[in-house]
Amino acid sequence: MKSIVQKLMDTYKKEGLKSPEQHFIKAADTEKEMLFQLLGKEHNDFEPACYLRECGIYTFALTIGGHAICIDSNSGSIYICDHGLIMQDFDTDAIVINSGLVSCDVYDSFHISGEIPFNYDNIIICMDKIENSFLTFMENVADGNYTDLEKLITY
Repeated sequence: MKSIVQKLMDTYKKEGLKSPEQHFIKAADTEKEMLFQLLGKEHNDFEPACYLRECGIYTFALTIGGHAICIDSNSGSIYICDHGLIMQDFDTDAIVINSGLVSCDVYDSFHISGEIPFNYDNIIICMDKIENSFLTFMENVADGNYTDLEKLITY
């Protein structure tokens, strides 16, 4: 992990960030405790994170456009989830997957009309996978391989 942090610091220096070392210091115990208290009270309380966590998928970052970067605790894979992908069906009050934000090939595989039922198996098919592991994701972030994560969303 130390090499990833060093790569991040090197990448940020290339991008013009002054003193990147100040952003990569060990968190104090009080800072860690505050982070644990905030879990579930910030991004994870908003859409789509509040629904994804019901499936064991946790948001750990957001893109500039508000799309969730998530880790699947079932597989360890990293996904990007469009902020409008999961919604409440106002006719039935059910939580559903917005079929308008799913590629035609994926939508056609469900053999349904209307919105897609929300559950783990369906959401994994509908989100876009970024990497198979958090470590690979962080290595690619450190190497500057993601210029725009939002371009990874397919419709």
